[in-house]
Amino acid sequence: MKLRVIVAEEDRPFLRTVVSVLESEFEIVAMAPDAESAVRLAAELDPDVVVLDLEISRRKGIEVTTRISQQTGAPAVVVCSLETDPDIVQATRNAGALGYVLKSRIAIDLIAAVRSAANGQPFLSPT
Repeated sequence: MKLRVIVAEEDRPFLRTVVSVLESEFEIVAMAPDAESAVRLAAELDPDVVVLDLEISRRKGIEVTTRISQQTGAPAVVVCSLETDPDIVQATRNAGALGYVLKSRIAIDLIAAVRSAANGQPFLSPT
């Protein structure tokens, strides 16, 4: 059975890229266009993993990660970002994200990050 994944990304072209990377390996159960949709869909659809853009809804990715991580039976969260600042990366981890993938490495790292997160293991793109 394939892992169930929600992709939360506002940028439509990048959303299509993320989905194209993931869809051969995982079941994409929803695509969230904003922060509130991501939180709501994570609660309603019981995914295994939420792949979340750090910059979603004017940089609310850390807040969204916290909200999703606090849900009952919370899915794992993998954050995607352009940001390489170690403090930002640590803030996402503190908020509950298990994975952190640089957008420049989506094609290389995202599948492994989703699998790792679903298994409760951290994943961090090399910088």
